[in-house]
Amino acid sequence: MSNRLLWRDRYLNCVNDFKNSLLKSKIDACKEFFASLDKDSIWKKAYRSWKKPSIINQTLRTIQKDDPNASWTISSYDTASFLLGKFFPNLPNDLDSPIHNWYRSTSIIDNDPEISIREVNYAINIENDAKSPGWDSITANIIKNIHLLYPTFFNSLFNKCLLYGYFPKCWKKSIVKLIPKSNGNTYRSYRPISLLPVMGKIFEGIIARRLQFFLLSNKKLSGNQFGFIPQKSTEQALYRISNKIKAIFEKKSFAILVSLDITGAFDSARFDLILEQLRHFNIPPNLYAILFNYFCDRWVELPLIGTSAVKQCSGGCPQGGKISPLLWNILIDKLLKLPLPHNCHLQAYADDCLIFCEHPNADNCTWLVNNCLEIIYEWGLAHGLTFNPFQIGSYDYYQKRKFNIPSIFLNDQAIGLVPYIKILGLVVDSKLSWSHHIDYISSKATKIFNIIKRRFGSLWGLSFDVLRTIYLQAIEPMILYACPVWHKHDIH
Repeated sequence: MSNRLLWRDRYLNCVNDFKNSLLKSKIDACKEFFASLDKDSIWKKAYRSWKKPSIINQTLRTIQKDDPNASWTISSYDTASFLLGKFFPNLPNDLDSPIHNWYRSTSIIDNDPEISIREVNYAINIENDAKSPGWDSITANIIKNIHLLYPTFFNSLFNKCLLYGYFPKCWKKSIVKLIPKSNGNTYRSYRPISLLPVMGKIFEGIIARRLQFFLLSNKKLSGNQFGFIPQKSTEQALYRISNKIKAIFEKKSFAILVSLDITGAFDSARFDLILEQLRHFNIPPNLYAILFNYFCDRWVELPLIGTSAVKQCSGGCPQGGKISPLLWNILIDKLLKLPLPHNCHLQAYADDCLIFCEHPNADNCTWLVNNCLEIIYEWGLAHGLTFNPFQIGSYDYYQKRKFNIPSIFLNDQAIGLVPYIKILGLVVDSKLSWSHHIDYISSKATKIFNIIKRRFGSLWGLSFDVLRTIYLQAIEPMILYACPVWHKHDIH
């Protein structure tokens, strides 16, 4: 054998030994990692390791536009500018109209009282030290330490802001982080999260709690809104709609359920229309003034791979703001109070809307649904919101009787029926058998089990306590979600 072949064999043997040693080291390190976990550290270490969140702001270079040519952005700055234009569109914004100026200068009700030390203490203490700060890099921990040294400083500062109706501009600038929703190449594949300065979030939280207290104590908001309302939940929303469906079978009647999705709901909220609702609610003038200033001169910045794009916001509730959910509820409250035809019900969980119409006659029920959709569509046009029918299902006591397939239209576009609808994580079928929901949660639980199964063997891996913690806190809540609604297996 020549020296060349001898050295080649030695090289291949060394490479093979290296690969085996590398694989063994990885396996040993993995075993050691899982053996070190306990029930207190499982979420902080293992969950983050399995989820592996990608830092989109540091990797995204180009994205496909939604123009007819399906072209792509040509640089990181072009990508950032395009995304800001989509996530924060230019909306009509008539904040300087005479009615706004008149209301800020004239009011027949008293101002909200000064902010108390107790409110400030609570607002500061509930801030999470581990959350990412805003553009100023001031963390919640820094604010808490300053508050310990100067207990009255922030209270005086916030009261001055409330007195003069001024929300500092530096507290309103947000840094946008992109969260992937799917593996697509368009802007719809990402969700923008606004990172606001901690000081702004603290003050925003104080104003939000005061505004919420005023609205709820004076019963200003519709009872058909279940999202972002204290002592209300998705299960209550599901329970109400399931009871209405059950009543159909008892009445031997007919019903149609429509699930509506609002395109870019939070991003399409107009500031002037929210203020119009606040005037209608007759909120204290100092709260109105601070919210008016809160909407003015807002800026967002999207950093992408060494560059960034900046844009002024003319509308939209920032996803990440503490008051954003409440502002959305205020805007959509008018929709939930619209006069609808008899036997028609409209409810919402945040921006997920449900229309339920019933009638003994299938054709009349179809007419009711189309009438409701026309009313809602016209309201959306006037308020800059676009409704898309997500799913439509029908419910009939006599499953075998013949009737014309309902012809449902929204904006002159026909919409077909589906055998089951997924509402707030619950799959509702036409017979209320819940079989589709059982299949759905079984599939989700099996996926989690298969992921966990790869993390331990017969002699190594996650301990029993850790596995039990994962089951009790991740799998069991998923299986039992909304069980008061679907626990009874009645086939109609």
